[in-house]
Amino acid sequence: MADAATVVLLVRHGLTPTTGIKLPGQAPGLHLTDEGRRQAEAAAARIKGLPKVAAVYSSHLERARETAAPIARALVFFISTPPWSATLAQPGREDKAGGRAAANAAGLSACAH
Repeated sequence: MADAATVVLLVRHGLTPTTGIKLPGQAPGLHLTDEGRRQAEAAAARIKGLPKVAAVYSSHLERARETAAPIARALVFFISTPPWSATLAQPGREDKAGGRAAANAAGLSACAH
């Protein structure tokens, strides 16, 4: 029997005051709104029901960590912040959509199972 594949689930951060207005990149100090916190709690509830979740990762950005926190609590995990997470949205790593993918990557939390 073949080993099961590893699945990585990427969760974009919840709403912030600038969502839909501007892409803040790696701007520090940008926190989730009340709706963003509700979104993070809803994501945690859904992810908690998945089998074999092994880890929760987040970038160093507040909005990403605030999104990952309820997921980690629901799974009784700590949040890991890999050192490479800060390089995901560096200038010069833009895609054809004007850098949106790279900028969004900085706000991702990931759960692997």
